[in-house]
Amino acid sequence: MNTSTLLNSSSPAQTVGDGVPAPQYAIAANATLQERRTRTLKHGDTFAVFDQRGDIGGEPGNSEGLYYRDTRILSQFQVLLEEARPLLLSSMTQDDNAVFSADLSNPDLLIDGRIAFRREQIHLNRLKFVWQGACYERLLVRNFSDGPLHVRLTFRFASDFADLFEVRGEVRAAHGASSADLESGSGVLLKYGVSTAGCEPPATRCANRVRAPRASTVPIPYSTKSCAAACPICTCSSPTRRLATIRTPARRGSAPPSDVTDSSPP
Repeated sequence: MNTSTLLNSSSPAQTVGDGVPAPQYAIAANATLQERRTRTLKHGDTFAVFDQRGDIGGEPGNSEGLYYRDTRILSQFQVLLEEARPLLLSSMTQDDNAVFSADLSNPDLLIDGRIAFRREQIHLNRLKFVWQGACYERLLVRNFSDGPLHVRLTFRFASDFADLFEVRGEVRAAHGASSADLESGSGVLLKYGVSTAGCEPPATRCANRVRAPRASTVPIPYSTKSCAAACPICTCSSPTRRLATIRTPARRGSAPPSDVTDSSPP
C-alpha cells in the first residue's frame, strides 16, 4: 500500500505499517508542519505565496503561486539540486516582510549508484522580493568541499492562470489553454489563450550546469514578471539595484526603537 494516498471509504479495511487499521478518511502525512507553513510577499497588485524553501509546489489544491491582479500567473516554481529538493536549514522574512531569504543544503546525492556529493557540501542561499509587478530572486551557490564541484541546478515552473476563486475550489465551465515559448536565450514566455479540450498547463524546466571552485560563491539572478497582458516572463535579471530600492522605504517605515524611562523618584 502507498501510504501517501487517500484511503477510499468504499474499499476494504486497510492497515498501516504496524498492522493497525487506518481510520476511514485517513490522510497520510508526507510533510512536516514546518514544511507546510507558507511565506507571503506583496507589493501593489502582485503577491507571492511559497513554502519555507522558497518554492511554489504546484500540487493540486495548493494555494501557493505568484499572483497578479488576483490571477495566478505562476503555479509552480521549484529549484532542484541534481534533481533532488535541497534540505531546509532555515528561512525568514526581513525588512517588514519585504524580503524573504532561505538557507538550503544538499542531501547525500547519488549519481550512477555512487555518492557524488556528500551531505551539506553545497550551500544555497535564496533571496526573494516582489517589486512593481515582478518577483525577483538571487540564488547564491557556495562550495564547502575540499575541491571544485560541478553541480546541476534545475528550475521547474508552470502556470495555470487560475483566478482566486478557482484556486479556492471553484470549477469553471471553460478554461483557456496555457503554452510556453522560448523568449531569447535567457527567458521563457508563458501564455494563456483559446481553450483546448483536455489541455493541461505545460510543465517547463530549465537546467544549468554550475561550476563552483573550492570555497567560492556563485551568484545566479533571475526574475518573474507580468507583461501588459498579465502573462509572466521568466528571465535573468540582476536584482541587486531593485533590492536596494525596496529595502530603503521598508526600513524608513519601521518603527523607531522605544525608550524606557523610570518615573520613580531617585
